[in-house]
Amino acid sequence: MKEFKEASDAESEGGTIGFIALKNMPISFRLTHAFQERQELCDEILTILTYHEWMSFVLMSHSYGTDCIKDCSMIHLDPVTWLLHLPEVAYNFTRRIPREANEYQLCYFACTDIGVAHNLARHFFWAESILWKEEVGNRKMTVLLGAKDVIVNTEAVGGYLTREDAIQAIDDHRDSQSCKTQKWSGNGIEVVWLPECDHAEVVDHKEYRKQVLDVTMQYCSARE
Repeated sequence: MKEFKEASDAESEGGTIGFIALKNMPISFRLTHAFQERQELCDEILTILTYHEWMSFVLMSHSYGTDCIKDCSMIHLDPVTWLLHLPEVAYNFTRRIPREANEYQLCYFACTDIGVAHNLARHFFWAESILWKEEVGNRKMTVLLGAKDVIVNTEAVGGYLTREDAIQAIDDHRDSQSCKTQKWSGNGIEVVWLPECDHAEVVDHKEYRKQVLDVTMQYCSARE
């Protein structure tokens, strides 16, 4: 948060780029109410923005929170909602027997948490939460994917997001490295590949945090 404030102050010269941080309590290791449906969550975010009279904004979300689509530029960190119909996310989070250290960490601190487990079992429906490129439309979106993600098949997601719309998956014969070398331009749907990151580790690396900040400031400047 400190780095965001410093960057926004420097960019705006008056601190006019603000930020609102929202915590999704049902999946934040709290004993609280059940998770909201996708549209209800989006409506509540819109209510908060309306209260603060924010008509222009950039939406950044992480992991489970990436199923919310608004009419704005968006940044997705470690999203689980792309290609959600494929088995990796559901299996890795609910059925996989942990063997590696990061898998044990995920299992103990996330998968078996009473609130997370309850919401995934009773209030998470992939058909409601899955995202397709068509839903993004002409909005600007940057998706940051970790090469070592313990939950998501990031190569598949990266390939889907960088594939031309006219090409079907079965006809996509590109090298798997193609989505990892895309140069960021600030237009359309773009992928930023993080070669050293597992799920949620983007904030642990200063250089990657800098990338997130740069993208955020660029999107904010474009909306002024």
